[in-house]
Amino acid sequence: MNDVKKGEKMPVSYERDIRPLFRQIDIDQMNKHNVFLDNYTYMADPSNDHGNAQNVEDSVTNQSMPPGGPYWRDEQLILYRSGEATDICLNP
Repeated sequence: MNDVKKGEKMPVSYERDIRPLFRQIDIDQMNKHNVFLDNYTYMADPSNDHGNAQNVEDSVTNQSMPPGGPYWRDEQLILYRSGEATDICLNP
C-alpha cells in the first residue's frame, strides 16, 4: 500500500531519484578516486556530517564533476539537495 496521500510528494529515494543523476562514465571515473556514486551505503554514510554526500554536492556545484561536463542543471542540483535534506539514508 502506498503511504503517500494524493497531492503529496514521495520522499526522495537514492535508488529512484539520486542514483540516476550519475552517468556510468561518472561512476567509473569517480570509482578510480574511491568515490562510489552508485553505492547507497557510501553515499548515505553519516560520518563527518554526511561528508561523502556533501563532497559530491560540492563537486557538482563548483563544476569539478563531471570532468569536462555536461554540468548539472539547477533542477538536478535541487533534486540532489532535497535528497540530502530529507536524509537519503532513510530512503534507499
